[in-house]
Amino acid sequence: MMIDKIQILDNNIIELAKTFHTEQNTKIAKFLTEFGGKKGVIAFTIITMIIIMIYYMKKSKEKKLHKEEDVSMFKARITGYAVALSVPITLGIAVVTKTVIKMLVNRPRPNAFPEIMVETGKSFPSGHSTGVAAMMTILIYFVIISDMNRVLKYILVTLLVLFSIVIASTRLYMGVHYLSDVIAGLTLGYIIGTLCMFGVEKAKKIIDEKY
Repeated sequence: MMIDKIQILDNNIIELAKTFHTEQNTKIAKFLTEFGGKKGVIAFTIITMIIIMIYYMKKSKEKKLHKEEDVSMFKARITGYAVALSVPITLGIAVVTKTVIKMLVNRPRPNAFPEIMVETGKSFPSGHSTGVAAMMTILIYFVIISDMNRVLKYILVTLLVLFSIVIASTRLYMGVHYLSDVIAGLTLGYIIGTLCMFGVEKAKKIIDEKY
């Protein structure tokens, strides 16, 4: 059966991860994995929302300096609020979705290396992978809509994707997730992030049309 083959591959990857265990690698993995955890997600949400609000507040002030209509300033601020709110909404949807899937699938965690880390809760999909993928999708969206040149955009998007893979890989290294958990988590995070960013674009168009 396909499920049996996936489980065999998952077990083999866990064994492979063990070959990379060193004291230094473990310290690095424990540090990096926090980017996809609760503290990492909360910090990302707060920082990103602040940066977005500063950007759009600055944009509205520029319109005032250029003596444009007050409605343009108002539109810039409303757009800023909408974009900023999309961050917690996106990550909230990601958390709820992965939690529901975990309950439905009910897959036990491997906790293969208790000397490194032991996690509670269910295994499929990886919550850290889902969270970091959703976060990177948000950043990728801002890179794409920015005024950067195309080459720089490609470089940054590639680095953001690689970063999400690295963070997800720490879950394999520490034996708290299987490969299939991580792949599912990344896929789920990127899908949710992408759909929510499409929602942001739709909201921006509605604001443009209304004001």
